[in-house]
Amino acid sequence: MRNHLISGLALATLAISPSLQAAEGPYVAARGSYIMTDDADWIFGSDFGPVPAGGNVISKFEDGYGVGVALGMKLPSRFRVEGELFWQENDIDSGRLGPVQLSVLGGLNGDVGVWGGMLNGYYDFLEGPLVPFIGLGVGYAQVDANVNLGDISVIDDDDTVLAYQGILGVSYDFMPNLQGVLAYRYLSLDDPQFKDRAGGKVDMEYDSQAVDVGLRYSF
Repeated sequence: MRNHLISGLALATLAISPSLQAAEGPYVAARGSYIMTDDADWIFGSDFGPVPAGGNVISKFEDGYGVGVALGMKLPSRFRVEGELFWQENDIDSGRLGPVQLSVLGGLNGDVGVWGGMLNGYYDFLEGPLVPFIGLGVGYAQVDANVNLGDISVIDDDDTVLAYQGILGVSYDFMPNLQGVLAYRYLSLDDPQFKDRAGGKVDMEYDSQAVDVGLRYSF
């Protein structure tokens, strides 16, 4: 009886061993994100109302939210690759033109949403229940900009640009095939370009930081 018990415990230990948890194979993942978008520069190529040609409007954003889903594959030597689809959005909180706060003209408002598809590569530093990792990604993103000055629509346009991201995080094995994930993500876009309501060109700089919480299920 004692031998049977020892054998059973040994088999159970093997079933949840780090080597098995780190086995190669496919996985799916989903995340929710708390999004902090950096102040954005909007550079107007032609006159638009109070904004002169070459005028630089700087907008501040409220913190926002996002979601993402991914399909990936664990490779040998602790590497992973995945394809990811994501969406995130932030509302515009305020803006200024040089030193002038645009609140005197009704305030800058609206929102910026980003849809994207990324190819990500990761490296897991350890094998075990708690695994720190680092990742890099490249892909494309569609940026939807809805910008108003008071009640006047300034920009209602979208653009598709290259996107890059760096990721640093940690995963924890709740079960042999189910991990919880906590990560920091920095996303940068190749400057999107829009048209204002007068048909002039507007260049934008966009970068965001995110805290991700998610789950990853390995098959």
